[in-house]
Amino acid sequence: MLVLGMHRSGTSALARILNLVGYEAPKNLIKANKTNTSGHWESDRIARLDDALLQDMNSSWDSWRPISELDLSARRKTEFREDAMATLRSEFPGAKYAVLKEPRICRLADFYVDILQSAGIELRVVLPLRNPLEVIASLQSRNAMPEVDAAFLWLRYILDAEKSSRSLNRCFVTYESLLEDGVKSLQHIEQSLGTVFPIPVRDVTPQITSFLAEGLRHHAYKTTDVVHNPVTRGWVSDTYAALLILCENSGSEHALGTLDRVRGEFDGASTVLSVVMASQAADKAAAVTEIADKFQLLEQRFTEERARVLDASSKTQRLEQRLAEATEKIRALEDVKAANATLATELTAARRAGESATAELKSAQKAQESLK
Repeated sequence: MLVLGMHRSGTSALARILNLVGYEAPKNLIKANKTNTSGHWESDRIARLDDALLQDMNSSWDSWRPISELDLSARRKTEFREDAMATLRSEFPGAKYAVLKEPRICRLADFYVDILQSAGIELRVVLPLRNPLEVIASLQSRNAMPEVDAAFLWLRYILDAEKSSRSLNRCFVTYESLLEDGVKSLQHIEQSLGTVFPIPVRDVTPQITSFLAEGLRHHAYKTTDVVHNPVTRGWVSDTYAALLILCENSGSEHALGTLDRVRGEFDGASTVLSVVMASQAADKAAAVTEIADKFQLLEQRFTEERARVLDASSKTQRLEQRLAEATEKIRALEDVKAANATLATELTAARRAGESATAELKSAQKAQESLK
């Protein structure tokens, strides 16, 4: 079972519940992390292999520019086929039923379809579809990706995946329906693909329900929001509307025609868009650099002013300490002065008392002499 879906589109949740109904997951899974706490359910080795191939094609996982096999030599194509087949065998040893999910495969689906079909593997494809505004918000949150780049990235992945799988046994399932009723979504997949799961859905319904109840959705938008948003109105909204039709009617000529039109326009405009957006990015980078330089200058001035303020504050503290010491001395001197004044008053009173006593003594002596 091949899951072809854009990053942040519910591919992990879909891969896990397919695993619960009997499709083996890879041996070397990417570990769960804070941006995907329920696990990625994809092979770390396959992701690294895909990154290497995209790099050889002058691309990367987060590039929405078209890629072409013409960028690869015949030798490199052969090497990739051999490496991919060896990796798949080691990741799914002896597996009769397996679920292969790695978002980059959307860009490399032609390679993988050719490799798997050449190995005699019967392919069934499920394409999860999530509201592009939710994908954009998730990429902005996780990767700080600009809104326009995230919108174009969603468009590129989903258009490539749809084109490469059009001739295969495939079906679409929305992320909303998956979370609302995982059991019903699995039944839809089983019926649409004309297959029977290795493990009946009814046997693992509690596990499916429990897994999908783990708060997997952190961004929510209405379908109509895609048309009203200026970034997604046009190519993205047209593509999303066409894919929603394919979820109900996989053979809709109108929907397929819309996708062909958008793909042609998007591919034709990608070179110009790349130049324009690169120029805008360069202008933004220059503006950011200018702002950073100004900020650094202001920070330097602030540091200098702060040093001066701290020096002035230190001087003020020293002056305040000296003032406090001088004030204390003045108070001590005033206390001494007050004490001296008290002593002078007491001395004057003592002198007067002495003079009075002397006078009284003389008077007494005179009286005594007169009695003789």
